[in-house]
Amino acid sequence: MFQPAPLWDRVSFCRGPTCYAACRPPRCIARAEFGSSRQTAKRGKRQLDGQSDKGSARQDRKGAGGSNREMEALVGQLTRQKTASGIAEAVARLRDGGHLRKVHEYTSVVVTWCRAQCWHEACEVLREMRSLNLKPKPVAYNNAMNACLKAKEWETALGLMGEMKLSSSVPDVFSYSAAIGACGRVGQWLGALSLLGDMQDQELAPDIWTYNAAVIACEKGSQWEWALKLVARMRQADLEPDDITYRAACRAFERGEQQLRELRLRVTNSLAKAIDLRSAEGVEQQKAMPVKAPFADCSLHFCIFQLDEQGLGGWSLEAGGKNGRWDTLLLGLLQCLMMDGQWLQNVCASAFVGPDAIHVSGDVQGLVMRSLGQGSDGKDFYQPATVKAWEETLWSARGQDSKGLSWQTATEQPESKYEARATLLTRLDEMLEQLPADGGARVLAFAASGDTTYDELKARGVGRQPYKGRLFVLLGGAHGFDGDDDRDGGAFFDAVLGRFAARFGPTSVARVNLCEPGAPKSKGKAAVFPLSKVAGFVSVEHARGALASAVSGIQATGEGS
Repeated sequence: MFQPAPLWDRVSFCRGPTCYAACRPPRCIARAEFGSSRQTAKRGKRQLDGQSDKGSARQDRKGAGGSNREMEALVGQLTRQKTASGIAEAVARLRDGGHLRKVHEYTSVVVTWCRAQCWHEACEVLREMRSLNLKPKPVAYNNAMNACLKAKEWETALGLMGEMKLSSSVPDVFSYSAAIGACGRVGQWLGALSLLGDMQDQELAPDIWTYNAAVIACEKGSQWEWALKLVARMRQADLEPDDITYRAACRAFERGEQQLRELRLRVTNSLAKAIDLRSAEGVEQQKAMPVKAPFADCSLHFCIFQLDEQGLGGWSLEAGGKNGRWDTLLLGLLQCLMMDGQWLQNVCASAFVGPDAIHVSGDVQGLVMRSLGQGSDGKDFYQPATVKAWEETLWSARGQDSKGLSWQTATEQPESKYEARATLLTRLDEMLEQLPADGGARVLAFAASGDTTYDELKARGVGRQPYKGRLFVLLGGAHGFDGDDDRDGGAFFDAVLGRFAARFGPTSVARVNLCEPGAPKSKGKAAVFPLSKVAGFVSVEHARGALASAVSGIQATGEGS
C-alpha cells in the first residue's frame, strides 16, 4: 500500500524535475493536500512577498540606525566647537546630511551659538525655526536671552521674551529673570515689576536672582520705595537678601536722595533769589563794585594742588568722588576754614584743580550756614555746616563770585595733563602777582618727603620772635605730593615750590613732614595723611597759636641756627 511521505519530504522531493512523474501522488490526494496549482502559486507568492517586506523593514531599520549614529556624531562635533567658524562648519555638515529638521536638533545649534556668545546667530536660528513652524523650547529662548544680556543687547532680549509669550513656549523662572534683568539695564523699572506680576499670575515662584534683577531695575530708575518693597517681599517668601540685593537697594536710596537734594536746591535758590531781589539801581551798583578776592587780606593761606585735566568739569553733585576726587578736595577746603562758632578769620584757602581754581575765605560761612528761622527763645538757628551742606552751597554758587568765594575757570578744556599743568602754574603766578610787592611770606609745604619734621621746626622756633606776616601752607590733592598720583619723580611738586621760592626767596620755603623719624611704617613706607586731616591739623594749630613757632623755625633754618 502506498504511504505518502511527510509534507516536508514531499515538497523537497517534488522540487526535483526528473523524478516528478514517478513520485507524483494520485490527483485526489494532491488536491486534498496541496489544493489547486493556482492556489499553490498564490500562496507561494504571498510567502515570498512577506519575506521581501520583512527584509526591506530590516534594511530600513538598519539604515535608520546608521543615520541616527551619524547625526549623533555630527551633533557631538557641533557641541565641541568653541569658535564661530567651527560652529558654522559643523552646522553646515548637519544641513548637508539632512540632520537639521527637528526641534531638538535646532535647539542644540542655538545652545552652541549661545555658548560662544554669538547672540545674533542664535537669534537667526530661532527665526528659522519659526519660519518652519517649529516651536522653540524655553531652553532655547533662555540661552538666547542670556547671550543677549552678556552682549548688552537689552532690547533684543526683551523682544525674545515677547516672542515666547506669543508662541506656545511657556516662559519659566530663568526666562523671567533674564527679561527683568534686561528691563533694569534699559531703565524700564515698570516693565520689570510687570514681569514680576506675570510670574505670580502663572504661579511661578521668583528666586533670589529674579528679585535681585528687579531691585537693580528699581535702582536704575531711582525708585527706592519699590526697591524697599521688593526686599520686604523677598523676606516674606523666605528668601534671604544677599550682598547684591543690599548694594542695589542702597544705590536706589542714594539716587532718591540725590533727586531730593536737587529739588531742594532748586527751591532754595528760587527763594533766595526772591528774598535777595534788589532794585535795578542796586544791582548796577553791585556790578560796578568788583568782588574782593578772598585771599587779599588773609594771614594764613592754604593752597591745594590737584593736577587734573577736567578741572571743575570733573565735579558732579551726584558722584563727586568718582569724577576728579572732588569730594576729597571739598572736604579739605572745609577743614581749612571751619571752626565751632565763628569760622577762622583772616584765613583763606585755594584749590588749584587743573585749569580751574576756587578761592574761599571764612566769610563764606554766611552762605553755608543760612538762617533757618527762629527758635522758641527768639534766637536764630542756622543750617549746620555739614559736608553735604558745604558741597551743595558751592554747587549752587559755582561760577558766581560772592563774599568769601571766587572762581577761576578756563575757557577751553586742556587736551592733555601737561597743558593742564601749565594752566595751573599760570593761575598760581597770577595769584602771587596780586600780592603786595613789598610783602614777604613764609611757605610750609607738607609732603612725606619733607626735609624736616613739623616738631623739629617748632623746636627751632621756640624763643624767637613770632612771625606775624603771611603764611602759605601747600597741600597736595587726593594722594598728591608723594602719594599714588605723584609718579613724575616730584617734578610737579618742585615746579610749585619753585614759584614760591622765586617770589619770596628759597630760605622762606620749607618742606615739612608730619611723621617723626622713628614713626612706624606700613609696607616700608611712612604714613601719608589724607588732605582733610592735614588741613584740619594745621587750622587747629593756627587757632591755638602753636603754628607761629613753626613759622619762626623756618627763619631759623634759613639762618642756619
